[in-house]
Amino acid sequence: MTETKAGERLPEKRDAPADRSKFPCFDGFRAIAAMCVLVFHTGFATGYTLRNHALGLPFFLSRLDLGVAIFFLVSAFLLYRPFALAHFEQRPAPGVRSFFRRRLLRILPAYWAALTVLALVNAAPDVRTGRGFAIFYGLVQIYIPGRSLGGIGQTWSLATELSFYAFLPVYAWMLGRKPRTPEHQLRAELVGALALYTTSVVFRLSTHALFPDRAEMKFWLLSTTDLFALGITIAVMSAWFAHRGDQPRVTRQRAFPVVSWALAALAFWAVSIPLDLGRYPFGPISIGQDVARQALYGIVAFFLLLPGVFGPQDRGGVRRFLRTRSVQLAGLVSYGIFLWHPWITSQIFKWMDHARVGTDGKLRTSGGEVIPFSVVLISTVLLVIAVAALSYVLVERPFLRLKRRSLVDR
Repeated sequence: MTETKAGERLPEKRDAPADRSKFPCFDGFRAIAAMCVLVFHTGFATGYTLRNHALGLPFFLSRLDLGVAIFFLVSAFLLYRPFALAHFEQRPAPGVRSFFRRRLLRILPAYWAALTVLALVNAAPDVRTGRGFAIFYGLVQIYIPGRSLGGIGQTWSLATELSFYAFLPVYAWMLGRKPRTPEHQLRAELVGALALYTTSVVFRLSTHALFPDRAEMKFWLLSTTDLFALGITIAVMSAWFAHRGDQPRVTRQRAFPVVSWALAALAFWAVSIPLDLGRYPFGPISIGQDVARQALYGIVAFFLLLPGVFGPQDRGGVRRFLRTRSVQLAGLVSYGIFLWHPWITSQIFKWMDHARVGTDGKLRTSGGEVIPFSVVLISTVLLVIAVAALSYVLVERPFLRLKRRSLVDR
């Protein structure tokens, strides 16, 4: 036993048995996030989000970029939980070298493969220069003015993720370097997550007011740390209850998953309708709307994830849905869906007689025939799942095997 300055006795650091917790719903969350991003981009590309609709569907479709927030919370939860559990158990944290090796093996091979193919078919022409090559293959485009949405446009979020990977081991070391009782460690972890969230909000407010023309700054890690902080918070609470060998009582209630998703749906409605952001997803908004949108995106993702973390994972309709075979398979290839879907949609436009969006917001062939949004959406989903499956089998899975081998470095 060791003692703190206050005389509190702490357990010696020791190797503890590996945590056996499983989170079988998380492939489902990845599938939801990928499909949100896909529908968001397809709705905008077809002009559907700019139309008037009796049910107000375009307003909801314009907010489905919150799929990125879901990805960020999923990532923060899964990556920080082993660190948090190690802190509570007073044992060594995961190895930093193994952490980086596994993260890079997860995101770079499939991304580089997609970027190379799209550059070769001239779908990403800004990559085909020396400077562009370094920027986009290095995933630093969000820090280069005018380049943040270049290459594969939606992969700005991968650049943000890469920054998070660099930051997380440092943050975990800061939280775990001082021996504490588990109760004091819990307090330090929650204060740390709150500090991250607050810092991010202050940064967004500052950049919105001081640098309104620097659009790329909203993609920086500091602008999105609030979302990662929410995932870290869930990770801390999950690790805390795993350390105690318990679960929060409320999460054992049968109604918990439905109530949690109902709160997520309420936040989604709030950001889509009352916040009055309009149908155009990239229009100028006020500082207050910007902060509120980000906060509500975080709330949607937070309550969406809770049933997949707490409570019996084999009970309830919500968890059964997340664990259905089709949803799980979509989650398995969700990275490929994320990478390839805009290009697939653009190819569908060419195959449909070079379809274009008219001034009335409707997608038409060159002969003037209207193409329903549902036709493009379903075609995109079916084709991109096929392409994503190929990406998984040919690129992702071989490197994932190397990623698993890196566990021996821990």
